[in-house]
Amino acid sequence: VRAERTGGGVGNPTDDGAYYWRARTYDKIDLNTWDSTEASTVDIPTESPIFDQRADAVDPQGRHSFTFTVVPGEFRASTILSPQTPISVDQPSRLTTVGQGGYYTTLERSEGSGPYTVTALTPVNGTGDGQINIAALRATDTNYPDEIRALYLPLPADSLGPNAQALEAKILDEAPSRAPIDLAEQIVKELKSSTYRYETDLTDLPCAGISKVECFATYKRGFCQYYAATMAVILRDLDVPARIAQGFLPGSRDGNAATEEILF
Repeated sequence: VRAERTGGGVGNPTDDGAYYWRARTYDKIDLNTWDSTEASTVDIPTESPIFDQRADAVDPQGRHSFTFTVVPGEFRASTILSPQTPISVDQPSRLTTVGQGGYYTTLERSEGSGPYTVTALTPVNGTGDGQINIAALRATDTNYPDEIRALYLPLPADSLGPNAQALEAKILDEAPSRAPIDLAEQIVKELKSSTYRYETDLTDLPCAGISKVECFATYKRGFCQYYAATMAVILRDLDVPARIAQGFLPGSRDGNAATEEILF
């Protein structure tokens, strides 16, 4: 996949941000898999606001807007890739959401498999209106709406066995506060440590009958799904709503080149 950054705002012809390219999100987390519940789909006309009157709409104030064209390579699915919040696409699309408020699951082209152009909004670090910083994130209200709690907090029984519970206790002990941002950053710090090894061949692990999170906490070996599930499950268990996102890592660019190669 190639992402050609055609506009980065006034006075900035190309965007130089490093983004995770989101394909879809999941609200339902089971012991070893995840899924979307009660999904509904709506048609979005060309260049129309994607999240108009829907739960994932964001205020553009303080956010960065840029436009990019995705040129599919081996990835020929109808899924539209975008970092953070896509706000418009240059062709008809279908938006799939969950919940009454319309929380994002995935966005797909209605027809065709060629290039498509998206405009998206991404957060900006700073102290201005709409910008983000640690102090503001720590002060964020945690009185979550009922629908967010219903969608993004449930866990099946036995999601966390004794080793996953010990990992959660370690997170709580070492996090600077119980604020969601501090808990999330402490989990990232822990899972990025040398204690855990990224491995794709786990056939030798005797994890039958336990959750993916408990397997990872026990043997400390796994790939992206293990890292993502562990973070989401621990956050939910700590009463922080979380959904699992699936997509692509930031790609590679030569210097300030406007074309990014995203590995499939």
